[in-house]
Amino acid sequence: MQNKRGLTEKEAKKRLKNHGENKLPSKPPTPDIRIFLRQLTSPLIYILLIASGITFFLRDFTDTAVIMIAVIINTTLGYYQEQKAEHALESLRKFLHPTATVVRSNVRLEIPIEDIVPGDIVILAAGERVPADGQLLEVHSLTINEAILTGESVPVQKVITGREVSANLVFMGTTVLSGRGLMKVQETGKATQIGKIAVQLRDEKEAQTPLQLKLAKLAKFLAVAVVIIAVLIFIIGVLTGKDPLEMFTIGVAVAVAAIPEGLMVSLTVILAIGMQRIFKRKALVRKLVAAETLGSVTIVTSDKTGTLTEGKMSVSRTDFTDTKAAMQAMHYANNQEDPLELAINEYLLHIKGKAFNMEKIDELPFDPDLKYQSALVKEENQNTLYLSGAPEIVLELCNIDNKEKDNWLKKIEEWGEQGLRIVGLACKTHSRNVNHIPGMGIESCQWLGLVGIEDPVRIGVVETIEAMGRSGVRLKIITGDYLPTARAIWSNIKSESSYLKENYKLDLAVTGSEIERWGQQDWIEKLAKTTIFARVSPRQKLKIVEKLQEQGEVVAIFGDGVNDALAIKRADIGVVVNEAADTAKETADMVLLDSNFKTVISAIEEGRGIYDNIRKVALYLLSDSFSEIILIILSLLIGVPLPLTAAQILWINLLTDGFPNLALTVEPKEKDVLKRKPEDPHQGLFNRQMWILTATISGVTGVASFGIFWWIWKSTGDITLARSVTFATLGVDSLLYVYSVRNLHQSILSTSILSNKFLLVAVIGGFLLQLISLYVPFFNNLLHTVPLGFSSWIIVLGASGLVILLIEMIKWVYRR
Repeated sequence: MQNKRGLTEKEAKKRLKNHGENKLPSKPPTPDIRIFLRQLTSPLIYILLIASGITFFLRDFTDTAVIMIAVIINTTLGYYQEQKAEHALESLRKFLHPTATVVRSNVRLEIPIEDIVPGDIVILAAGERVPADGQLLEVHSLTINEAILTGESVPVQKVITGREVSANLVFMGTTVLSGRGLMKVQETGKATQIGKIAVQLRDEKEAQTPLQLKLAKLAKFLAVAVVIIAVLIFIIGVLTGKDPLEMFTIGVAVAVAAIPEGLMVSLTVILAIGMQRIFKRKALVRKLVAAETLGSVTIVTSDKTGTLTEGKMSVSRTDFTDTKAAMQAMHYANNQEDPLELAINEYLLHIKGKAFNMEKIDELPFDPDLKYQSALVKEENQNTLYLSGAPEIVLELCNIDNKEKDNWLKKIEEWGEQGLRIVGLACKTHSRNVNHIPGMGIESCQWLGLVGIEDPVRIGVVETIEAMGRSGVRLKIITGDYLPTARAIWSNIKSESSYLKENYKLDLAVTGSEIERWGQQDWIEKLAKTTIFARVSPRQKLKIVEKLQEQGEVVAIFGDGVNDALAIKRADIGVVVNEAADTAKETADMVLLDSNFKTVISAIEEGRGIYDNIRKVALYLLSDSFSEIILIILSLLIGVPLPLTAAQILWINLLTDGFPNLALTVEPKEKDVLKRKPEDPHQGLFNRQMWILTATISGVTGVASFGIFWWIWKSTGDITLARSVTFATLGVDSLLYVYSVRNLHQSILSTSILSNKFLLVAVIGGFLLQLISLYVPFFNNLLHTVPLGFSSWIIVLGASGLVILLIEMIKWVYRR
């Protein structure tokens, strides 16, 4: 007999020091210096550096200085934003600490996987990752998926002795699919099989998310368009007699202005900050794509137990044909792992005089397809097989006449309608020479009766489902439980809300066996109307998710076990509770740290806020850029001097407007975000309203600025004054209308100016920079500006007010 007492803590600490932590080489956080240097590799910086080189060669040192200042500021801002995002993501990554159950000094302990050492005794259970390489000491119907190492997805049945050398070996990173086992650790960390290839895995690049691809495509399109426009501006300017150097610099400035280089960095910052906000509301987003997609969720599918109900179960009713045998079945066909099994065990502990000291020879853990579990026990003169599971399934395995069967089925129905979870019990005796369950025909069993388990509805569930409904998100219950039980729980929830009664009138309830008979037309006609899916297998759950997605739904699935892993992976958003199986947790996009269903709607709310902020930043950047392009093109077409110098354009884009753009990334979510319908996942980043707003802002600002320039120049003949007023108009205009675009659905007056203090500081800073550029002599010489009088400021503020008025009118029309 091998020693199964495990190591002592003293010996474990000694081995940990010698062998190191049990973890694979991982990609280290990006060093700050690399983040900084990465800012110098963008096309924007290349354009600016080339332009500064040419201006320096032509001895135009003023423009050279301005361009180099622009390079430094843009690099610094990009570094700050990306560093903040990197550090936020790293802090979130450190929060999840996978654990394993080990035996040390004959005591079961749950320890971090990093602390496992060679010689440790580890308990393996379904749904868990094997934490190290080792040899099996015990197996109970243990099957493992070793595809991560072998590429073969067929489950491997493990045995203590066998022909294959690896039959009793398990390897780090593989997944326990079913059964249980006990292993002795042989290798950890880099010494494991997977550790030897970890460097290759570490260097794999993370794929871009859908939103990142959309933004990259938009940026690429704009870059090509702007380069063409810049070249045309240069050619037209030279052909109309303008100075080639000035036209080249203006062309470069226009290109810099219009390419939204800050958009990708802003996206990363918004997502990272959004993930932190979700974290504060007790949910951990593991993947950026989840933060993007949360705002588009239209369907939330959930199990019943522990999500809609408290998961605090207690046996409230029993009906046995043989009390002693039923108690034996409750004890031996029970792994004491999930809340239902623990409730049964608690019930047995309160019954005095019941000793369970017989030897368990073999067992089959609960199978979600068979819907029962079994254990073979050695008794005095025989071996007895005990079963527990879905009552209607176990009943079919029993030798019982039809009349009595109908009576029991009626009782099962009645208990289910009262919201009880029900377990059926049975047994079958065998001779002593039968020592294994596999291969035995489980039929003609003795029916032992029923156990009824109560699980009350979780507090706050009704309000959460109602809030989901009002935000355009519908609930579907997908459970392995008995149909009448699921229907009863749902009826109890609906009875407490007039909204749910009104909006879930057509809530059909079906079983897994029924949907097996559905054809394509049935899925089309019935899926949307069905709220409850009962007695479903993992394969059927996956199919339901796929069919919902085929119908254009964005699906978030709430699961907690290894049986949910396939559906969680397939769903648009996979959500698990913090106590979920390792496999489900590692597959999921989001982990609910408080295991509370209410947290899902909080995460959806934050997800919509994330998407809103991405759109606001994009709208602000593009509107600002296009207005300058329109202004310059108008001046070239009409044949007047250029309204802005290259230095002035760079000052506006990189200084005056740069800080408000940064502040928009931390804009709080809008108050009505849960009253709106989900975003269409097939729609681009910009919807119709945003394109209209972009065209309005850039068009009105560009035309108004040109009109102001032309009027002042013609009336005074002072080109420097005309340019200074135009320069101030563009700068102040964007500092003011940022408050209008920070809420795309409500009036500018409905949002407090103090709700985003970063934006307030950024706008004040932008105004100060604008005043410095106009009233400080050094900057007058650098930017070719002059101080403005009172009448000029009236013109500047009047043009800005016109833009804000038009934005608010468009928003008002869309609210109507």
